Amino acid sequence: MGFYYHAGRVYNPGKPLSHRRSSLRSCILRLSWCTGEKFHEAVERFDARFGFNHTETLTEAQLLDTLSAVITERNAYLYQLREFEQARVKAKALGRRQMSKSERAIKATLGKSVIVT
Repeated sequence: MGFYYHAGRVYNPGKPLSHRRSSLRSCILRLSWCTGEKFHEAVERFDARFGFNHTETLTEAQLLDTLSAVITERNAYLYQLREFEQARVKAKALGRRQMSKSERAIKATLGKSVIVT
């Protein structure tokens, strides 16, 4: 299932908060795959900011605030990825088929700068 499938489940007020928290963790998993951050580190980072990872004190506001932050980071990553992709398309049109060392370094750091601590 994709990111927005799980995000939709977080928004669903008909589901128990524990199920919605699980779906939020799935969204964070997909974000961490994009950014290269370890999943448990991403969960700890969002939990430190929003406190969503404790079922006994969980509120809807915590879920929605956390999801909003996850979506913001994911969109920032996707924007960087699109910019990189457009630059590569232009380079390929000019005959530079293989990435240079600097382009590989840029690609390796994509997503690292969008992580908000």
